[in-house]
Amino acid sequence: MEMHPRRSLYEIHGISAPLRRQSRQSPIARLTIAQILIALRRTMNAIEAKLAARHAITELASLDDRMLLDLGITRSEI
Repeated sequence: MEMHPRRSLYEIHGISAPLRRQSRQSPIARLTIAQILIALRRTMNAIEAKLAARHAITELASLDDRMLLDLGITRSEI
């Protein structure tokens, strides 16, 4: 038995394809959801940046003064 995609079966037999459902969300709802997603992405980026800065501070604090001086910074600048 040969398998055909649903669309080709409709075309072969001359049957009109079923209509897709239209989105029931209003433009205002879609805009609101988009704005919420943007705000969440910004919040996530800010958290990631803060965690990266904390990690860098921890790494620098673990170095001795001579190694920090090689990098051109002092312990008080960490």
